[in-house]
Amino acid sequence: MSNKVNQHDGQQVKLKDFSRECRPAVSPLQYSYYHGVCPTPLSGKTIGQMLNRAADQGANHVIFKVPDYNQEITLGDLLRRTRAAAKGLIAMGLQKGDVVMLTGMADMESIVLYYAAVYIGLVLFQPCMRYPLDRYLPKAMQVKPSVLFVGPEVLPVINEELEKIWKSSETDRPKPLKDIICTKNNQHSFSQYSEFLKQGETVSDGTLNDISSRVGMDDIAFILTTSGSSGEAKLVCQSHCYAVNCAKFTNARRNPYQKSDIIGIRNPTTDDIQFFLSVTQAVYNWQEISMIIMSSKVDFYQDDITCLLQCIQTYRMTWYSGYPFELVKMLDNPSLQNYDISSLRGVVVTAQMITSDLKQRLKQHFPDTSNAYGSSEGMVSMISAALSSETQKSESVGYPFPHTQVKIVGDNNEILPIGKAGEICTRGWFCFTKYLNDPEMTSKAKGETGWLHLGDIGIMDATGHIELIGRKEECVVFKHIGDKVYPSLILDTANKHEAVKEAKVVGIQDNHIGHKVCLFVQLNPDAELTEKQLEEYFNKELLFLECPTKYFILDVMPRVGSRGKVHIQRLKEIAIDRLERR
Repeated sequence: MSNKVNQHDGQQVKLKDFSRECRPAVSPLQYSYYHGVCPTPLSGKTIGQMLNRAADQGANHVIFKVPDYNQEITLGDLLRRTRAAAKGLIAMGLQKGDVVMLTGMADMESIVLYYAAVYIGLVLFQPCMRYPLDRYLPKAMQVKPSVLFVGPEVLPVINEELEKIWKSSETDRPKPLKDIICTKNNQHSFSQYSEFLKQGETVSDGTLNDISSRVGMDDIAFILTTSGSSGEAKLVCQSHCYAVNCAKFTNARRNPYQKSDIIGIRNPTTDDIQFFLSVTQAVYNWQEISMIIMSSKVDFYQDDITCLLQCIQTYRMTWYSGYPFELVKMLDNPSLQNYDISSLRGVVVTAQMITSDLKQRLKQHFPDTSNAYGSSEGMVSMISAALSSETQKSESVGYPFPHTQVKIVGDNNEILPIGKAGEICTRGWFCFTKYLNDPEMTSKAKGETGWLHLGDIGIMDATGHIELIGRKEECVVFKHIGDKVYPSLILDTANKHEAVKEAKVVGIQDNHIGHKVCLFVQLNPDAELTEKQLEEYFNKELLFLECPTKYFILDVMPRVGSRGKVHIQRLKEIAIDRLERR
């Protein structure tokens, strides 16, 4: 389909070429199965080839800025520094598939080392630092990196923590670990980054080009850590094909108009998946994007989020990719009126299910707000700014991406009719390659046919748009009458109460009624509400069978994982303990 003129914000703008996009189903679907047929094939470029092309076309374009360190870099300089660091990795003797681990790095070098590693077929791992070092480092070191790059944010304690790990395992430094390199001046015995780069000068351009030419689309590019909200966190391996095509298709959904964007993304020390995908997306779509790497202080757990407001105002950011409650905290900030954030026309809401009321609130402030849905194991769907209706933008998480398949299935894995709630399953290029060192778990997740069961309950409409209902494990059943109770209605009702800051529902097995539906809420600061008052509120708002069985008020929700999701397993433990004591 050729470019066409369309109306947007009262002005005539030029739509992109939509031949590379699939469309919502025109003929109404009868069953909850959507196949994203698209006339344009998937991109066949690796991340390194993508960078080569972008630097050749736009060498002087400033692609990344890191305000915390007063740094910026053009595409030409990014390629030059990427190749220099890649030569350093080659000089160390690293081989295709070896793991390069970064920790405590929030400056431009984290981007350079990402591109350097994947440029020559190495695998990058940059675990988040939401927890203290002594909690996340032992788990992170299980990937057995071949080299560890250490940044200034962990320098004061990194040496001590590494020694603890090796002492507890009764072994010296693991054999795969060739070196520990500090990117800034330090007083430890780590190798210096300048020396690492100097060693790379012995590697010729021809050798580098030969090694990079052997990297393929199916090779693993990076490792992500799942949130672990319902159990043990897993290490997810994602390919070049996944990263490059996510960059291609998500930007087409987010911004179908010929507009330049200044996009803010979370700091790599506080989020891994957004960092990897966003810095790839920026280079793939360099004609439209300059990217700001936010401060590690930008976090919805921080009381003071004015640094985000300051950055939006200073850099005239047009987009921000963050989490819902982070954005709510920004809107609730008493200092909001002191900042000009009028440039911010949209946000991409990811990772957490949010109510329709919250979506509407975000859209009131940021009219181009989009919704995306997926997991660390793969992207699934996203709203299209041009092709999704206003109702679909408000009530759904979009429709599947090109060259992918999504279905909604029942208890016996049968495809359900349109409008029936069931488990969301997906198959396609965006599904993860494997769980690191866990073939049994990989096989269990993907099955013989490659269909990934996401553990989420959803409803598909006749166009392929998906409404997200909740986690399957949170969806409970009253056995005595067979009614299914999903968390969305309960959560929407809880979040409408002025005293409630956050709510979560879990089901506890009960031999008499099937499950006890337990509602947990955290109150807003200075709010007063008893569990009895909460129960009375629900009895007025909902029918008896729609109400929770038990109500619990917590000071704070238990959190887990790099993205700080509510710890479902811990909530179940709390519920069981309190039920036994009552």
